[in-house]
Amino acid sequence: MFRALFFVLSALLLIVIARAEEEESTDVNKKKEELAALQKRAETGGDNEWHSFAKALIEDEQFDESRVWLRRAAEKGHVEAAFLLGEAYREGEGVAKDEVEALRLIRFAAEKGLPRAMGCYGLLLYFGNGVRPDKEKAAEWLRKGADSGDVFCMFMFSRLRKDSDHAMSFKYSLMGAQHDNEHCMAIVAKHYAEGTGVKADPIEAGIWAHIAKQKNDELRYEAVQVLDRIGPAHAISSLTCVQTRIARHGIEISQDRRSELKEEQDEFLELARKATRGDKDAAVDYAVRLITGLGCVPDLKEGAKRLLNLAEADSAKACLEIADLHLTGQGFPKDSAQASRWYAKAYQKGNAEAAMNMAIGLSNGWFGDKNEPEAERWLKLSADAGHGPAQLRLAEKHLYEENYAEMLRWYRKAAQNGEQSALVGLFQAHLRGRGVRINVCEAAGYALATMRVGTIKDEDEEREVLRFVMRMDEKYEAAAEAACERIINHEFAISNR
Repeated sequence: MFRALFFVLSALLLIVIARAEEEESTDVNKKKEELAALQKRAETGGDNEWHSFAKALIEDEQFDESRVWLRRAAEKGHVEAAFLLGEAYREGEGVAKDEVEALRLIRFAAEKGLPRAMGCYGLLLYFGNGVRPDKEKAAEWLRKGADSGDVFCMFMFSRLRKDSDHAMSFKYSLMGAQHDNEHCMAIVAKHYAEGTGVKADPIEAGIWAHIAKQKNDELRYEAVQVLDRIGPAHAISSLTCVQTRIARHGIEISQDRRSELKEEQDEFLELARKATRGDKDAAVDYAVRLITGLGCVPDLKEGAKRLLNLAEADSAKACLEIADLHLTGQGFPKDSAQASRWYAKAYQKGNAEAAMNMAIGLSNGWFGDKNEPEAERWLKLSADAGHGPAQLRLAEKHLYEENYAEMLRWYRKAAQNGEQSALVGLFQAHLRGRGVRINVCEAAGYALATMRVGTIKDEDEEREVLRFVMRMDEKYEAAAEAACERIINHEFAISNR
């Protein structure tokens, strides 16, 4: 069985490598031909050809050579070449980092009317890179860039003016929104919701908030705040207008994002069904989704109410979620002291994960000053209560401290709770003699078991295990196979069977 697995893995790996090498070789040859053609034109051409060749060199990550051609083009007054050379000086790519020279070149490009350069120059002025900070001049240049059609400038200018000039902020964020920028959409939604810079309109606020959330999940928190402000009725009503608005402005939502949204909606509906049938864990997840707006129109008050009711009904999971939400300020006031109190409640009701979260919080200073001794106490409580991730974390702590006996003990407990990385840790221990004698057969057993229980998530761990298996001497085959069967049947995820 081991031999068969070995040959299957070898064949698959060789096929993947061969295909990748073939595709890479084709791409490399094609790129070389394109670069050679551009170089030939550059050698006999002028600043436009120099600029084109320089851009191709940048894409090929030949930064040093690209700067030579950019400089030639910039010295002839080529605006975009000057801008790109300025960016190179700003980043220190291919040239020594020089904020003053970067400022000079980027300012030249901005003054010659390049919209991207106007935005960049505006930010240099705002943050004082190579020049004394001047927020008013920065705003002027960002506005010039926005008026020239640069969407990034529209976004940045609207942000700069969102507190000092609501009308101006609304005007330019709306311009950006109509140019398909989701960050501008979130600002527009906030203006409509608050009635700042424009007459309050909860339906318009809802439409733009929904679209921003659909385009980019990273904006979900901001969108949920707007939808919570306008209330569930307006949030639902505005959702019916979203598709018309998307079509009117030609707004793009990627196919991958559409698939994600459909999956989120299906998950929310399934949680609703399970919660209705009395599944308490599903009821908690459903309440959390109402607060976070994942797959649904948010209703923060209803979600918070449901969670509190579930917590009062002795749900440890509800207590844990309330603690997490107090930390982020979603649905509940942002309050680290309350978060700590709810984590403690969740643990008292039997939730071991809450103890681990408490440990992480104490270690990172979420609840005030960092407190490593108390963090270690809570981590031990979580591990003793059978929480696999805490046991794994404790094993790794002992590995760092070179306390191999305790490391092995906690890796074994974590493995019994289904932590695949614990099997990797035990593989490494037997391979390197950490707390045990070096035993290649045992190491091979753990390596095979790691692969058979699922895909290895950590790329470095996957690479090490695969490399070991591929180079395994056949004489260890039978012993490795027996060790693997024993590990899977008696040492891994016993508590889950």
